[in-house]
Amino acid sequence: MAQLHDLSSAKFEGILDSIRSTGPAKSGGRVQELREFVALLSAFDVASLPGSTDRPHVDPVIDQFLAQDCEPVVTRAGEKWSLRADVRKETLAVLDRDGRLTDFEGGTDLNDVGFVMARRYINKSAQSLKNQSLEELQGTATASEWLSGTKVQIPTPEEARGERTIENLLRPLRMLVADGFVGRKAELQQLSDYAEVLPASSRTTSTRRRVRRAMRRNERPPLLIYGPGGVGKSTLLARFILDHVDAGTAHHFPFAYLSFDRQELRIDQPLTLLADAAGQLAALFPKVAAEAVALSQAVRTTIAAADVSRLAPRASKSEVTVRTEDTIADEEVLLARYAGIVETAVGKRDHPHLWVLDTFEVAQRQSPEAVDTLWGFLDRFQDHSPRLRVVMCGRVPMDRHETVDLHLTGLDRESAMQLLRRSLAGFELPEEFLSSVERAVSTQPLSLRLAADYLRDRLKDGMSSKEAQQQFLFSMNEVSLPYLYRRVVAHIDDADVRRLVNGCMVVRRITPDVIRHVLARPSGLSDMTDSRARELFERLAREVALVQRLSPHELVARPDLRKVVLPLVLASSPRVVERIQRAAYRYFAKQNSFAAKVEELYYRLCLGQATATLDRAFNQRAVEELAGIVEELPTSSQVYLSARLGLTVQPELLAAADDLTWARQASLTARRLLDAGKAEDALTVLTERRTDVSLPFTAAIEVEALASLHRFAEALTGADWWAGVAADRHDTDTYIDIRLLTARIAEDTGDVDQALRWLREIDGLVRLPEQLPERLAARVAIVRIHRKAGTSESEEATRMRESLIRDADTLFARDRSRDPSLVRDLAAEIGDAVPSLARDALRLGGYKEVTGGPDKGKPRKRPPTKSSLTQSERGQELTESLDEELADEVTETFRAEADASPFA
Repeated sequence: MAQLHDLSSAKFEGILDSIRSTGPAKSGGRVQELREFVALLSAFDVASLPGSTDRPHVDPVIDQFLAQDCEPVVTRAGEKWSLRADVRKETLAVLDRDGRLTDFEGGTDLNDVGFVMARRYINKSAQSLKNQSLEELQGTATASEWLSGTKVQIPTPEEARGERTIENLLRPLRMLVADGFVGRKAELQQLSDYAEVLPASSRTTSTRRRVRRAMRRNERPPLLIYGPGGVGKSTLLARFILDHVDAGTAHHFPFAYLSFDRQELRIDQPLTLLADAAGQLAALFPKVAAEAVALSQAVRTTIAAADVSRLAPRASKSEVTVRTEDTIADEEVLLARYAGIVETAVGKRDHPHLWVLDTFEVAQRQSPEAVDTLWGFLDRFQDHSPRLRVVMCGRVPMDRHETVDLHLTGLDRESAMQLLRRSLAGFELPEEFLSSVERAVSTQPLSLRLAADYLRDRLKDGMSSKEAQQQFLFSMNEVSLPYLYRRVVAHIDDADVRRLVNGCMVVRRITPDVIRHVLARPSGLSDMTDSRARELFERLAREVALVQRLSPHELVARPDLRKVVLPLVLASSPRVVERIQRAAYRYFAKQNSFAAKVEELYYRLCLGQATATLDRAFNQRAVEELAGIVEELPTSSQVYLSARLGLTVQPELLAAADDLTWARQASLTARRLLDAGKAEDALTVLTERRTDVSLPFTAAIEVEALASLHRFAEALTGADWWAGVAADRHDTDTYIDIRLLTARIAEDTGDVDQALRWLREIDGLVRLPEQLPERLAARVAIVRIHRKAGTSESEEATRMRESLIRDADTLFARDRSRDPSLVRDLAAEIGDAVPSLARDALRLGGYKEVTGGPDKGKPRKRPPTKSSLTQSERGQELTESLDEELADEVTETFRAEADASPFA
């Protein structure tokens, strides 16, 4: 088979030269035949073309066709060719115009989903979008682009991709109800009443009453569904959402499904929820897709700007405070725009709008301040969308904020019986027996399913007589979920599989290699070969009550079961579990793939390894993949992982961390408390533990907190002590952090001479190329102090300003992006000489308003300050239109920001 690399670059260039000299190939003849042959193929091999021979590229027509009409592509099957989009569209339009599109015979590839769906739409045999799989939806989007110039009736690419986005979002929910859903009618009714949306099947008077009530713009606190694991919280939520989506009412009922087990959704940064919700809105309502996607991007830009500012090295308190206030102002703008898009989507103002926040226990594990941040955001959101309803799903009730509680317990008796009948269909068991099973078992859905699985296996063994059934009931005298799990395991006939099962609850993925190298020895299985491991894997796969097959070579424990059983296994067999976890991290540590790095870090965390050890295996992308498993870990690892994810934790968890992890988490928590104006609370966190390890993380924040409370003497005394410790340790970075901060405190409190002494000291310390940002930070502060004092013409001010102009041009884009506050400070002092600084300051930090500036005796050209734009959007708009006069105005704004006295 001819491959792409067979066409040498010299040959390819020769063909292009020939084409340039002779003009494009004519549409008729053999070239058109080749175009038509591949018109419905996403990719093709040269050898599959009509007239191709075993000798590649000896046919000049094929060579010309490839060079002029095609482009190389890389597929899973290797390098191939694809017809150019414009040529494909023109070719299919010609076929359609000639009436040959339905019957023409071209290339065929049944593994090509684009080809398959295009043929179905041409032949009018395609199912509706609602009934297509995710793969078929992607194929429809592709086919729609191909056929857009024909008369074939096919959904638009946006409609197909929107439906795919929705189905991808709903797939986890569909899996939750795949085994059937019973009962919970009252709970579903309560959800519907709360959200003020109509059940798909409802036609009652009470429904009409709800319609009338729904027209009032009344506010309600969030509804919280809570209960223990296995009780069916997420399944109830899934049924509620799917009832509306699958009944075709979703386009009258805007909703967003947001699960906190996704790392990108952060309770401390609620705008992440808004960005995701806007993307879902675009998929649900194609007519507002462009506007919703644009909003999602604007939200993400605002998030990025806030994160960069918060994490910027040596950001002054004034800059952090400004960024926090500006984020809230931007939030108001973005929420108003989101509410407007919802109104446009549904065609009316007063309409139900639902947000579902699943796995809320992940959010509840964070600090109370993080939950406060989310609550404030939701309050502001409801100001813009009074009909917003928020449903949360967690494990425990809230203790700081008002909620409408829906405490989920077991099923009612009728529903429990219905679940047993459905699970044991085909065995024709008497109602009296099923009723006895129901009375013996907890009415939690998971327990009932386990009991049914256990009973099903016994029935397969011939337990059909009344006597055998009575004996079975007699044996169930200690019914609990752990008991049911143990009984299911004990009844597995295959002894080797039975030995493996507990280990399968410990590992996250089960493959033949994992069985051989991780599970075998701790499970008491010796002499494990590759062939025996593969055989055991297939035998284990038959235990569908316990495991699910992800692929031909990979199994997982049933997620609902593992979540409940894993703590039981950890408690009952701690030594065996530890041996499995050690074997697992060693096994994955020998592999180089990213997936292996994730697994290695997971098992190290499970073992509660020391922070220094975890740091050596640290991988940020791997950490982000583990965001949803925090609760599976020992306390110290929960704090470590949370700190690495940028999440704060409850105080009781923080107290259990080792010194290094405590310092990282304490500094993160204190930083956010300071940003929220809670300096006293920040000090409480920072002073709970003082160790040698904590110095680089907490010293500067503690000094800042004291200065924020106007306890300047304490701040400066503490700073001197910390600076001395840092100097003794040769910790230059920490020393510079502290001295830059104390210089700002001195500047704001009027001790200019002391501020200049500290800044000159820093300037003398930083001489290495990588210390350029620190040198610039010190020198720009010196220039600012002279400008404010009216001594800008002094020898020192002139020399420092000239050095800033020289050095600013060498500040790498990466460093500018990491420290927008430094860029703004530089723009305030030398933006007139280095125009790129003003542009970068606007691009990175946005633009809030014009303040101050000298009276030049002429009308001032004010930058546009549309209230409908965020600070970042206004900054981008100004960047695109910045001229000399406007640059002066922007510089004045930056100077007003720099001159603000955060500590005075």
